[in-house]
Amino acid sequence: MIKLIALDLDGTLLNSQGKITEKTIQTIKKAQNMNKIITLSSGRTKKGLEEYIKILKLNNTNSFIIANTGSYIYELNTNQIIHMATIDINIAKNIYENTKTENIQICMYDEETLYYYGDKPNEALKKDASILKMNTKYIDIYKKENQTKKFGRINIMGTKENIEKSLKKIDKEILKNYYTVWNIESSFEILNKKANKANALKFLAKYLKIEKEEIMAIGDNNNDKEMLEYAENSVAMGNSNQKIKKICKYTTKTNDQDGVAHAINKWAL
Repeated sequence: MIKLIALDLDGTLLNSQGKITEKTIQTIKKAQNMNKIITLSSGRTKKGLEEYIKILKLNNTNSFIIANTGSYIYELNTNQIIHMATIDINIAKNIYENTKTENIQICMYDEETLYYYGDKPNEALKKDASILKMNTKYIDIYKKENQTKKFGRINIMGTKENIEKSLKKIDKEILKNYYTVWNIESSFEILNKKANKANALKFLAKYLKIEKEEIMAIGDNNNDKEMLEYAENSVAMGNSNQKIKKICKYTTKTNDQDGVAHAINKWAL
């Protein structure tokens, strides 16, 4: 029996217009009424998820969010962080010092703000901030008072070509010792090794005393891969790439065909 349903947001829960359809909202409500634990699992920060938490009325319910690609887990019944795996500012400095001749930008995400180092936000950063509905703020990564600051993730942002050039210059120990994912062409993510959606879901399963056989995970993209591999009942969206579909137990309809609602009704209820 499925006890927990983990839902990616972009390309999964949201359709191509960035909306959750009424059919999907009602299906999730039905699942909650049957005591299924709803967990939003996203690369977005908590701030970037707040609109959808309200739409689904998840506040003050037995629901959770896995935010920043697994860096933070929030229990919405108490609005508390129950787990976090962060990355410190020294990694941003190391990356910058090795890539400052390339036309890219180093960005750092916490739960409220999208920080950047450089003259001004580049186009990739501005686009991400707009999607996430987050404020951007300059941070001096060398300033003494900022040296204890920690982030959910660090992104290298720019064109795919410029990011690829910068990756050749990054300290190989960073790429080896941190979790990295290239989710979209304009953004390469670097996170704590323990911070991915699968590790967050494993923590949550242990916290709730739920077996992986009792978990359904639904996703569509590269940063969902580990989560989908972990969950016994993995569902690829119809709009997923073939690599994601290949690792999943099921494939549902696309995000423009209420694929999440279809999957929950067919395999979780």
